[in-house]
Amino acid sequence: MIHFRLLTVFVFGLFVLTACRSSPDTDPDGDPTALADAPSPVPTVEILNPEGRRIVYRVEVAATQAERAVGLMHRRELAPDAGMLFLFPSETYQRFWMKDTYIPLDILFISADLHVVGAVENARPHDTTSLFIDKPAHYGLEVNAGDVARHGIVPGSVVVFRDFR
Repeated sequence: MIHFRLLTVFVFGLFVLTACRSSPDTDPDGDPTALADAPSPVPTVEILNPEGRRIVYRVEVAATQAERAVGLMHRRELAPDAGMLFLFPSETYQRFWMKDTYIPLDILFISADLHVVGAVENARPHDTTSLFIDKPAHYGLEVNAGDVARHGIVPGSVVVFRDFR
């Protein structure tokens, strides 16, 4: 009889310990809604210029043809630390234009090995001129006009993508 009681107490203790343990759907404080309500990390593009300065942009990602076609068109503002990253299917000569874009922009061209290969600075709003550089790129990053010069971003600057899904 004593063995049965000890076994019952042991099983009950295991049950209580298991029930009190944090599940994967809870935060460290045990709040079951905290992780579900926590925002996903925002994708960022970090650029390290040759002087060692780190510039970080929170980005929206344009991965599909439809998303790339619209880009930042019709927007009236862009936060100082924000941008749009264009993911192209292959590394080739990329072209942009500013049709229906209200914000003056700098466009960075980034190679498949994640280095800046060139930039178009101070692209004018509503301009339908084709904007490009003479090197292939796998990615394009649109940021506020003046950022390339202000942050010393030059060809060879290293690029890191963070929190992309």
